[in-house]
Amino acid sequence: MFSPLHLICVTVALSVVSTSMPLTAGVVGWNNDGSANFPTAKPPVEFDGAIGKNIRWKAKLPNWSNSSPIVVDTEKGPRVLLLAEPLDYRPLLLCLDAETGKELWRRELDPVPLLPEVEQAAARELALKR
Repeated sequence: MFSPLHLICVTVALSVVSTSMPLTAGVVGWNNDGSANFPTAKPPVEFDGAIGKNIRWKAKLPNWSNSSPIVVDTEKGPRVLLLAEPLDYRPLLLCLDAETGKELWRRELDPVPLLPEVEQAAARELALKR
């Protein structure tokens, strides 16, 4: 389902995130307290993208994306991180402001150098054929 190139991209993206975005004390752990129970949560039960019902913001992406966005609480406020499919063979890691949806930065990820040397040329060639 996922190619080695995609898995390497996710690894690179997580490395970039973990080294460039310090977490604040507000993050407790996986699923908040680890129980996956959020008794005070009140998620919307319906939404409508066309009229904007229960949608805080929309952001235009440079290309389509099947990634699951993650929200990271940083010292500068919450950020949404996601991968956009590549325009050539390099996926883009995007960072959006969680409050406004404004793009704060993007990083082009080149996972090919992380592959064994004998596989690099073939991976680039394969990616460019897409």
